Amino acid sequence: MASYTLATLNTAIETTLATATGITRSQDLSEISESIPVADMPLLMVYPQTWTPQETDTAKNTFGGSGTAIHYKVFTFRVDIYIAHISKVAQAITSSVTVAQAINDVLDAQQNKPLFGDSAIQNFRWSANRLALEYSNQIYAGLRYELELDVF
Repeated sequence: MASYTLATLNTAIETTLATATGITRSQDLSEISESIPVADMPLLMVYPQTWTPQETDTAKNTFGGSGTAIHYKVFTFRVDIYIAHISKVAQAITSSVTVAQAINDVLDAQQNKPLFGDSAIQNFRWSANRLALEYSNQIYAGLRYELELDVF
């Protein structure tokens, strides 16, 4: 079983998705700021949302027939991408499509292990939507990706 923490998983996602074309700046847990300067947008921000141990009778599963019990969890991380202030909605919609395609391409490229460069991540699923994001009493047009990771 690979060693991991919420912080290392978060960094693995942030580092990987920051390479997407069109992302001006990305923020890991220790870099999250109180405001978003216009020059930093599109800004990608990653943070853990939920984590769930997978329950079985013994709270563990066996993979590969080896008989070795493996504890695993499902973690959901949010990736919020702040495109532009909501007052620039036409620009934001166009930019959001371009950025979404670039993020989708990076996610689609995660075909081989280690996924996101972290050997603890065994599988992942994702969903995304375009929405208005509120941050520091400001409203931004943006994207929200939810990545669900199977980790053990």
